[in-house]
Amino acid sequence: MANKGVYLDAGGLFSAARAASERMHAAPERAGDVCTTDSLIAIVFAAASVEGFLNELAELARSLNNNVANPGFEKVDRFGKLAVDAEESRASAKFKFRLAEAVFESATMSKGTQPYQDLCLLIDLRNALIHLKPSSREGILKQLEGRNLLADELTDNVSWLRRATTRATAEWALKTADSAIEYLARLVPEGSFKVLVNLAYFELPKLRDQSSSSADQGEK
Repeated sequence: MANKGVYLDAGGLFSAARAASERMHAAPERAGDVCTTDSLIAIVFAAASVEGFLNELAELARSLNNNVANPGFEKVDRFGKLAVDAEESRASAKFKFRLAEAVFESATMSKGTQPYQDLCLLIDLRNALIHLKPSSREGILKQLEGRNLLADELTDNVSWLRRATTRATAEWALKTADSAIEYLARLVPEGSFKVLVNLAYFELPKLRDQSSSSADQGEK
């Protein structure tokens, strides 16, 4: 079977989250800074972008023509193989994040450290929003309150969703996704794999943003 290549779309998910955040800032501020469609989009797509990055990182590691001459070969090869097992066992994004961290860093970091702690909350919030499970809401609201992200000036009889999905939460979600992706990218060992990761997720997106900004200015 011919190799159809690897398509990397996690950056597109992050761009969708960022665009929603920008629309949110352009709109008039609402009383209590409560939920809007764009705040929901930003939060959900920010979480999805990290999950997509983790899956694409594993696919890249498996698809590259790795050999012992490439620096970092052993770690990249090991990550690719372990990621297959993780996917087959339906491992969570949290597990995949710590798997990449452990393989590339050669050490297991504390679960209480950043950006892992914020990533866990982001994923839990996204799951609660998508599946509307009441069991985890109180814990999520407590953590968001500790980060000063909840909507204020609202009565106690307001939906938890309206309290949680504020502009501040959307901004935090974007920063959390960005930090998680950059953190893992920094841990990738030097070599052709790291060059490709940096090109696909950082250098090319910057060029596209610059090109888009120039085009927008030209239309004005």
